[in-house]
Amino acid sequence: MVKLCEDFIYSDQALSQLGFTTADFHNDEEIPLALQREIIKGETNNYRKRANHITTTYSGTLEMEFHLIKKAYDRRSLDDLEISKHEIRAVTRWLSSVSRPALLQIAVPEADEDLFYFGLFTNIETFTAGGRVYGLILTFTNDSPFAYSDIITDTFELQGHIDKVIDNNSDLLDDYCYPVIHIASGEKGDFYLCNFNDTELLTEGKFSLGEDADTAFEHFLKKIETYAVTKGYTTDYYYDSQYKFITIADDTAIRFKYRDSNADEYHCFAYYQPDGSYKILKGGFLSLSLLKDLPITIDCELLTIYDDLGRMVLFKDIGLADEDYIYWPRLKDGTNTLHFFGSAGNVTFTRREMIKAGVL
Repeated sequence: MVKLCEDFIYSDQALSQLGFTTADFHNDEEIPLALQREIIKGETNNYRKRANHITTTYSGTLEMEFHLIKKAYDRRSLDDLEISKHEIRAVTRWLSSVSRPALLQIAVPEADEDLFYFGLFTNIETFTAGGRVYGLILTFTNDSPFAYSDIITDTFELQGHIDKVIDNNSDLLDDYCYPVIHIASGEKGDFYLCNFNDTELLTEGKFSLGEDADTAFEHFLKKIETYAVTKGYTTDYYYDSQYKFITIADDTAIRFKYRDSNADEYHCFAYYQPDGSYKILKGGFLSLSLLKDLPITIDCELLTIYDDLGRMVLFKDIGLADEDYIYWPRLKDGTNTLHFFGSAGNVTFTRREMIKAGVL
């Protein structure tokens, strides 16, 4: 398909900066969507007449063409519209020097929303007439069958316990959107989050805190143990070198394992709030120990954690010494309700959502 647009930006440069705009040399009205899929399935034999259907995969990625001509508003003759060798070199140097997929932003004023693509210009050809070059034909290959939304950002302040709603409107209804999370703590302390839409709530309720923090913690543990008894579980806590409970947020939250009669383990998390309301969850939680002078960024898709200088952060430096369970936050389709706890500071979620819109 030939894509018409007023301008596009690629590798930090705009097409209009080189004095070009787009045209359509072929009058191509095709609108590819790149949504053809293939079924991945198992083999059949005399005893299995119907193959096992494993999953599906897309047959290809999006491709589009851009036909470039010089801007005509200041051209008065065919000689002025001819593209020189120097201009061809400028375009090819710009577009062919990128060796990894880069962001392509297309300016289409009449579009319902801005669409972005990640990919490479995989071919550059000339359009000639009478032996003279009057146009360039560019082929852009996207890295997936989908377009992408603009960057979506949700930022909020940390002030103890807070619940936040984050929407995922991606067109991948059966998959997750993996955000990049930036956390800047105002002071040294514990931080945790739970995605209620990506966890299993085992039980919840409310209890009397008692007269002091020690009493509240005892009541809290009793709720955890009581639930274990009702399900026939044993409870395994984490201990430090002094054989004391490893707790979170001044003894108001704790990680542990429930173990059933078959010795299957379930990584669990429980917390209570100042009013005594508590929740016991299985999976879908992340707890960290933050430092005031160490803002961190969590890339949930690439499974990496780094600081503001781009240096990798060791798990042990942020309280993740026990690496048998790490939840990388992810957003399910639709509305996600997340619970956060942290000292003064802020959290920012950024992501791009995939859009099955072809090259519209």
